[in-house]
Amino acid sequence: MSRYDIVLGHYVFCLLHHKGQWSPLYARLFRITGYFFPGRLFSETKFLDPSNEEYVEAMEVYYHLCRKHKVKV
Repeated sequence: MSRYDIVLGHYVFCLLHHKGQWSPLYARLFRITGYFFPGRLFSETKFLDPSNEEYVEAMEVYYHLCRKHKVKV
């Protein structure tokens, strides 16, 4: 698993599940975007599409974070 996959999984998790500007996940998202941005062609819909094999390892990170934080997918 690459560092890109790990950061992308965290990025999408924080992006989709933060609870507003003052939440810890929003603060983490802010820190991540200081050094990482997936690009203009990236979309969360494409990321979460199970038939898309481009983000398989990043999705593993995302689903692990969902389980860890008890978030329904």
